[in-house]
Amino acid sequence: MGGSRAFARRESQLLFIPTLGDPNVIFAPVGANPGAIVNDPAVEADFNAFVAAAGLEGFRGSIVPRNFAEGDWRSRINLRIQQEIGLFNIPGTDSRSMLRLYLDVENLGNLLNDDWGRVEQVFFPFNFTAVDEVSINANGQYVYSSFDDFEDGINPASFQSQPSVYKIQLGLTFQF
Repeated sequence: MGGSRAFARRESQLLFIPTLGDPNVIFAPVGANPGAIVNDPAVEADFNAFVAAAGLEGFRGSIVPRNFAEGDWRSRINLRIQQEIGLFNIPGTDSRSMLRLYLDVENLGNLLNDDWGRVEQVFFPFNFTAVDEVSINANGQYVYSSFDDFEDGINPASFQSQPSVYKIQLGLTFQF
């Protein structure tokens, strides 16, 4: 939250989620007087839809704790197949020369299925601005006059997907 979008983008203020019909919060349309006293039911309904979509219902009447959400675990499976072939004894030693053939597959799961082995994360810096403009009116009520409608592409449920990548490497080494 913050006084303006520019402030909110720079700062890390935590969001207060009002209870339904909370008398301490007024929802005003975009561009309304910052000291608004009259609540706009349509804006309040849109905000409540945002709260439900963002999974914040459990925080009604309180401030959303910092880092309350976490991403899914991710894992990768790598595979190496190697075959050693003995060639000849090295004269004057007990050693034997070896030829090693190998095949490495990094991120095997992604080779099998494009949805496996992917890295997905919330866009850096791992936050978004939920309420763009907040003020306090003469009655001491918070005035939420603009909140994130997801039209700017910032959505807490959207992820930045890294490219689906696997790597196959075939190699040969000779040891003597």
